[in-house]
This record gives sequence, structure tokens and C-alpha cells, in this order.
Amino acid sequence: MRLTMLLLDFDRVLFDYGRFSRDYRRLFRSFGASHRLYAATYTASRERQSGIYEHGTHLRLIKTNISRFRAIALERAIKKLVGRSAEYVYRDALPFLSRTRAMKTECILISHGFRMQRHKIRASGLTRFFRRVIVTDDSDKTTAVAAALKGTHPARTVFIDDKKRIVDAVKRKFPTMHVIQLVRRKNQERSMHADAVLPN
Repeated sequence: MRLTMLLLDFDRVLFDYGRFSRDYRRLFRSFGASHRLYAATYTASRERQSGIYEHGTHLRLIKTNISRFRAIALERAIKKLVGRSAEYVYRDALPFLSRTRAMKTECILISHGFRMQRHKIRASGLTRFFRRVIVTDDSDKTTAVAAALKGTHPARTVFIDDKKRIVDAVKRKFPTMHVIQLVRRKNQERSMHADAVLPN
């Protein structure tokens, strides 16, 4: 059966989130937030947003700990960093997406996040390859995947994500779908239910 749809994650699949995250943390340190404070408030901000990062919440939490914290100036610096998102796209992403488009396979991007995630995706320069971009706060992405499928049969679809939890949830919900876990980090937890676990 011919594959007709490809559902792709963004961070750590197409976008080098690890390298972006290091540069993002450096910005906070340059504005006076220690590594310890950054880590503690990062975790707290995610807890307040059902496990998904929202940078505005993070900035407000840091400001409660540093009275002279220049949140507006940092916000501008973050905006500039996000605007350079194309620099963090993996080298294999563009050739892969170009080939997929040449094969006329429909692509949909499904990512977690809020406003900053949408800006990152837009600034990456990759949106031209996708018929649709879905940024969701769905913890396991199954609702977003169901919405993306519409009239397409799961057996004619490939889903690619890096997180074991999400890969397993999608495979449970859509057992006939071709589910691939993309593992770019050596210490990453691997799925036992994915149809394939690949490094690139």
C-alpha cells in the first residue's frame, strides 16, 4: 500500500533543540539568572503549563527571584535568537523534506508548545514543506494525530517523533500506523513498540 501522509515532530527531529537550548540558557545567564535558578524556574514553569514550556511564565518566575531582572530586554534577546531558528535545523532535514515533497507525500508538522514554538517553526524556514502545522498542548499528541488524519487511513501514514512516551501512545491509539522513533541522542530512552528506531 502506498504511503500518502507523513506526520513529523519538530524538536529533535528536524530542529536541533539541544543546541538551541544551550544558547537559550546562555541568554538567561547573561541577564543574571544562575544555572540553578534557571533550572528551578524552568521546571516550575512547565509544571504550571501541564508539562509544556511557556517562556512568559518562566520569565515571570525569575523576576520574582531577581528584583532587578530585565525581563523586557531578555524578551527582545529571545526574540532575536528565535528569529535565527533556521541555523538550528539539522543538516539532514532539508534534503529529506525536499525528497518527500518530490514524491508528493503530504506532510503535516505536529509539535508541542505555545507562542514561542510557533515562532521557532516559522523562523526555521521549513513551513513551506508542510500542508499544515499543528502546535498542540496535547500531552501524547494522539488527538492532534487524529485531527491530521481526517479521511486518511492510518496504515497509509508514517508518524515520526523522538519521545518514547509519545511514540508509544500513538502506536497504541493507531496500531496500523507506521510509527518511527528518531533517536539522535545516545542516552535517549527507546521505544519497544515503534516499528523502527532510527538515528537520522
